[in-house]
Amino acid sequence: MRGIFIGASIGIALVDLDRLIVQGNPSVYRILGYDAEQICAMDIVDDFAHSDDAEPIRNAIDRIINRKRVNTIIECRFLCKTVRGNGFS
Repeated sequence: MRGIFIGASIGIALVDLDRLIVQGNPSVYRILGYDAEQICAMDIVDDFAHSDDAEPIRNAIDRIINRKRVNTIIECRFLCKTVRGNGFS
């Protein structure tokens, strides 16, 4: 499993119950424009989600935390460091 996590071309992040990134794979660091030290402890919603997608992401995470869902798939937009630095949200 570790090899899949590390070698995946898609970005994968492990997020704790407070929505903070605990660990990411190399692709998520590259896609979002942060290194491992910078990205850990950043909020997956408040720090990366497009403003139109923030509430659906929060709701999906809350359903998992409250055990109303075991897992979920949600399509959303995340903003990389370059875009966030230009005032987009």
